[in-house]
Amino acid sequence: MMAEIKRSMKVGSRKSQLALIQTKFIIGEVKKLFPEYSFEIVTLDTLGDKVLDKALPKIGEKALFTKELEDALLDG
Repeated sequence: MMAEIKRSMKVGSRKSQLALIQTKFIIGEVKKLFPEYSFEIVTLDTLGDKVLDKALPKIGEKALFTKELEDALLDG
């Protein structure tokens, strides 16, 4: 009998409670379709999470909470 190969996937998420709840929900749904995968949540604080003393429009563009996360995922 061949050993079962467990595939793994890293999932990026902001560290906020809401982002983690959403990420865990999506992972649960994906696991239903792909039970052979395991998932690791990798969290990141974005500029939007770090700068708390300025209004969001004053510190960046629309992708304020997602650009750094997308770049980190693409960089591995």
